[in-house]
Amino acid sequence: MKDIRAAKHGGTQNSVTRIVIHGTVSPCQRGGAVNVAHYFQTPGAGGSAHYVVDPGEVVRCLAETTVAYHAPPNTGTIGVELCDPQKGAASRWGDDDHEAMLRLAADLVRRIAQRWDVPLRRLTVADVKAGKRGICGHVDVSKAFHQSDHTDPGDAFPWGHFMALVCGETPKAAKPAPTPAKSEPEETMPEIVSLGLEDHIVVPAGVDYQPWWTAEWKDTAGWHPAGGQSIAPTVDVWADLTAHVTLTGLVPGEAVRVGLTRHLADGTVVDIAWPNGQLSVVHADADGRAEVDLNGHVKLSATTRGRVTVRHDSVNEVTLDQSSLFKGILHRYQ
Repeated sequence: MKDIRAAKHGGTQNSVTRIVIHGTVSPCQRGGAVNVAHYFQTPGAGGSAHYVVDPGEVVRCLAETTVAYHAPPNTGTIGVELCDPQKGAASRWGDDDHEAMLRLAADLVRRIAQRWDVPLRRLTVADVKAGKRGICGHVDVSKAFHQSDHTDPGDAFPWGHFMALVCGETPKAAKPAPTPAKSEPEETMPEIVSLGLEDHIVVPAGVDYQPWWTAEWKDTAGWHPAGGQSIAPTVDVWADLTAHVTLTGLVPGEAVRVGLTRHLADGTVVDIAWPNGQLSVVHADADGRAEVDLNGHVKLSATTRGRVTVRHDSVNEVTLDQSSLFKGILHRYQ
């Protein structure tokens, strides 16, 4: 899966209510997803989406934990763009290119729904307005909230066929490659890792400190308790990492540095994954409190782990507040 980051987006989201299907108003052809993704990088782009799909591939434009500008209100939603001109005979949705694209998109939507526990059901306008969870079109969001006037994916979109693919049929074009014997089967890999704190933690001064979190990880069997400093997969993965860090006890105006870092199993730093090359600098407010949201899309493996790193040089006792969170959504290499 290619990653081509969109220029326009919002902050962090930690839950998903609906997956929204769009039409790009561009040809349904191979290479179309890359073209649309590059458009999302231009100053003239009016918005963004998390994914763009064409008959041959899926392109990721934003991490799922980042708010995309695609169908307002946007927070708590995932936007999936399908390459379609949004005009022409309804029968176009049955041609080979559209069918290949629908199968790729259905597999993608099913995986997104699994990661976020979104029910595999199509939402009506009334459902969307009521805040129910599921899958819908941009048109449904427009009619529910009247914050946009888009009507995609269009009246001709084959919702019945698409939802059948999402709910049951395995897309032929998206079958995973055989997994090497040394790797853990995908269905047992934890796809979501959620980490929090049982209490406040005192952060020592003058060192790069990685907190010890109380964690849960999720696979097909459900949630399991765990604990540690790292998000540490047992196989090679892409990881969408997010963190909300709250520090108290600082001197007002004092700087603190926070970032997402990658480490070897022995704790050796590989690099600062986000922001690139340096920790983010945040200044304490008048109450001596500093808050920062971090998000990054990084590669992790059995030997490379993800952590949150905090550094301060305060003379005060600084604490990491119990409200702080660290989360990872893991995807196998594609």
